[in-house]
Amino acid sequence: IVYTSTFQGGTFTFFAGGWPWGDGAGTLGTTTMVTTVQYIMIGGVSTPVASVVNGNTTGSFIGGCALVFAIGNGSGVGETPYAQKPSTYPSFLDGTCGVAPANQLFGTWGNVITITMDIYCPISTDKATWGAIKDLYR
Repeated sequence: IVYTSTFQGGTFTFFAGGWPWGDGAGTLGTTTMVTTVQYIMIGGVSTPVASVVNGNTTGSFIGGCALVFAIGNGSGVGETPYAQKPSTYPSFLDGTCGVAPANQLFGTWGNVITITMDIYCPISTDKATWGAIKDLYR
């Protein structure tokens, strides 16, 4: 079965670290996730046994830079209520991105094979004369 999920809006945050873009935050536009799930019949019950997810989103940083983010070839590992999430995966989050309370620990978990991110942040150019350019290399 192929599922398509579309989400509108949301926010993103990159925390300060050693990566080239530093830290930043912004808003998301439309996020689309396409998940293909394979089921088999076990004892008369349809049970999911494999899934693959691909998705993409766009966003705008505070200050005007653009974000394009794509997930390719993610594989589903488990889903509640069919299995319990191993402790090696991050906690489930609530609507505020905090750790979900005990009565809301549901969702899916898996692995992502390919993530592609593009940050487009145009900068203004400086006017230069040919003489100024030659002075740089003397």
